[in-house]
Amino acid sequence: KVKTLRYFSLWNQAVALLLSELRPDVYHCMDYHAAMAPLYLSPETQLPVILVLHNADYMGVIETDFICDRFWKTVSHLRRLSLIFNVEISTIRKYCMF
Repeated sequence: KVKTLRYFSLWNQAVALLLSELRPDVYHCMDYHAAMAPLYLSPETQLPVILVLHNADYMGVIETDFICDRFWKTVSHLRRLSLIFNVEISTIRKYCMF
């Protein structure tokens, strides 16, 4: 499952690069899979976001308990996500729900 999180991390970072290059008027995000992309944009390139959740019951919830190899056992859940998604812990606290 860590591979899945890393995949979506890379995907969102790539989408953010495209957004910063293309500079659209609005980012229409289809489901939670690409919802973190705007978090990788610099403050100068922020843009409005439309987030459509197709499965509202699920709402992109992930559990961090499954990240449990030897390295991760000594690291807090927020720090784990911070390392995987390449964002600050403060950003995770501000924009992610647990």
